[in-house]
Amino acid sequence: MYLKLSSGKKLSGDTWKELLTALRDDTYFDQSIGDYMTGVGLRIEVLYNQEISYQDEESFLRELERLGIIEIGSK
Repeated sequence: MYLKLSSGKKLSGDTWKELLTALRDDTYFDQSIGDYMTGVGLRIEVLYNQEISYQDEESFLRELERLGIIEIGSK
């Protein structure tokens, strides 16, 4: 699987957790996956005036895709 960012950059991983870890590692934030998801959720509320609902890595990434922040594809 891969994630395509708005910049065109692609990040890959074999699992949802690997994809999310690659996304987190591509930022300047040095935090746990849980803290990263919480922080991104708060920034989305401020920037997009929307809340995201997620229970795990997959649902978090699907919410980012729903908002047009990333594109999820298969290799």
